[in-house]
Amino acid sequence: MWHKYIIKNTRILLYGGITKVERTRISDLFQIVEPEELQSEGIRQVSVVQKAQIFYSELQAFETVRDDLKQRGLKFGGRVLLAGPAGTDFTTFVYTLCTEIPIKLLEFRWRPQTDPSSLPTTLGTLFELARSEKPALIHIDRVGDIFSISEDSEQVLLDELSSMTWDDDEVLVIATTTHPEKIDAQTLVMFDRTFVFGNATEEDRINVLTEVMTGVEGVDIKLIVEMTEGWGFSDVVRLAAALVMKNKTDGLTLKTVNDILQSGGVVPVGGTAGVREVLRRIDEHAAKVERVDKIYPDEFLDQLYLMAVTDDYSRTQSVIETLNSDMPLSAKDKDFLALYPFLLAGDPDERLVRLIRAKKAHDRLIRVMGRGR
Repeated sequence: MWHKYIIKNTRILLYGGITKVERTRISDLFQIVEPEELQSEGIRQVSVVQKAQIFYSELQAFETVRDDLKQRGLKFGGRVLLAGPAGTDFTTFVYTLCTEIPIKLLEFRWRPQTDPSSLPTTLGTLFELARSEKPALIHIDRVGDIFSISEDSEQVLLDELSSMTWDDDEVLVIATTTHPEKIDAQTLVMFDRTFVFGNATEEDRINVLTEVMTGVEGVDIKLIVEMTEGWGFSDVVRLAAALVMKNKTDGLTLKTVNDILQSGGVVPVGGTAGVREVLRRIDEHAAKVERVDKIYPDEFLDQLYLMAVTDDYSRTQSVIETLNSDMPLSAKDKDFLALYPFLLAGDPDERLVRLIRAKKAHDRLIRVMGRGR
């Protein structure tokens, strides 16, 4: 019996293998893209590009030691797993390789609404097509979800991964997942390389913000980078879009940036925080700063302030000034507050009074101890 599988502008007729190719129409199952057709412009996640370049360097090195590896019974493999939180720019890894090598991209466009019964045969067709189109790169997005559909789908993918190598087939396989826990150990060992990503790195954030805010005055990019510590890459890109729009309409100041971050709807829902950040903000709105006063009795606060001032007066003063002005805290300020959370207690005037009182007490102690300046 003939089975038809539609690919981008291609209909493949299978009968124990690929026997005929006919040009027809675009499908939802496969997308075949030539390297020159890939869009290389736009904002990219630098840390992902760097990992892609590392793998590309290994691929180049393989060509010089191919015979030696074969004699030793070793293989380069070329099966790669990319794991990271939601919003990671996995596509950049794939596109970087495809344009650097260069190599044809076969993108498996599986979606949850795809008929589960067709998935095993579709996967087999994908790998068979890659062999016929070599050299090629197969990109399988959300690979962890495929394993949860059926045992048949998982077995087909395992069989194909175990037999497909760059050494023998000139095919790379790049699989991506934001849920590595869905992939069992038997499958994980099929991958020759596993690159793990976390939240957007400082370099990632600097790259995005510098690119979109070049020429914008009155805003310290380094401060925004500190304010977005722990954000996912997609979150930073959305913030960049919001900043561009705000700059075009009203102009940017540090206050408007803070407003966007606090109440402008740009919430870091990607990255490792995910929905937890939304829940945290809900709890934060519900909480009252007055609770802190109950934890630290009034007569005890002066002693705590003296402790903070003795430790680092400049940092204590800086944190209090930031709190009092409702400006965003830097990463260093947050670390300091984690040590001295009592600085949140009271209103702005109370904080300043206690700070001044603690500074005077500290200076008196220094003089009494004979270490006055």
